[in-house]
Amino acid sequence: MQVVFSSEGKIVGFQPLSRVAVNQWADNPLARELYGGKKLSPGIIEPGLKILLPKKVTVVELLMSVKPDAYFAMARPYHYQ
Repeated sequence: MQVVFSSEGKIVGFQPLSRVAVNQWADNPLARELYGGKKLSPGIIEPGLKILLPKKVTVVELLMSVKPDAYFAMARPYHYQ
């Protein structure tokens, strides 16, 4: 999962790296907390947000547990190839 942050540190979008990741990300309580309780839909820039496109963004790869009794996440810089 790639998560896109604005220069202010707000999540402005996410890009799943697999089809399964879409549902897992949207259903994860950590994701909802990070996203300010908003309903999630995939896209590098979230289509439902009423924001100006940020001039600078940071992309982070987020690895998350899928076990409902043991949520955890690990983030690392995403390196474009």
